[in-house]
Amino acid sequence: MRISILAIAMIGGLVVGNASGQCPTPGAPQANISQIEAGEYKVVFVATNGRWEGEIASGTLVLRKTSPYDRSPRTGEKAQDHQIAPLFGWLDADLSSVGAPIMPDKVVPSPQSRDPVYPGVLVLSIDWGKDYPPGTPVLTVSTLSNLRNGILWTDGAGIGLWVHSVTPEGFSGLWREWGIVVGGRGHFCATKTK
Repeated sequence: MRISILAIAMIGGLVVGNASGQCPTPGAPQANISQIEAGEYKVVFVATNGRWEGEIASGTLVLRKTSPYDRSPRTGEKAQDHQIAPLFGWLDADLSSVGAPIMPDKVVPSPQSRDPVYPGVLVLSIDWGKDYPPGTPVLTVSTLSNLRNGILWTDGAGIGLWVHSVTPEGFSGLWREWGIVVGGRGHFCATKTK
């Protein structure tokens, strides 16, 4: 018994097993959803379809406020979209374990990118149609839509996290492919740690 407890303690952030207690399936989107806050979050992704059904990934999500002064340290380009993208950030998690179609390349930033113009994560606050209230926050992870240099791209790989609920402790919702590259789908929970 002591050996198994020690092994679990040594694994640390690795989440194994049923996530129902850690990250329950979210309800319908809140009618007057508030914006999510900058900070550091522990995030849990649960796959609910395909060969990844029941798989779990967890990691750290860091979100920072965008600014009209954001510049890429790599290219020197200035960000163009701080009004519709209130937050940017990065994500450290093994999303392949839940089948998320993440395929960073020379154009698409990796989830871990901290470049404010080419971030790994971008929070968008725009209208998403009849299924979501106006201004529902959506986090894009490793997508062409993450580019904040003024060039508009669509399709490709990456995922979107549609926020259904915001509380003082964090936020939760559904995740799925953002473009034409499909894979796992599911729900997520983000709990604020800092």
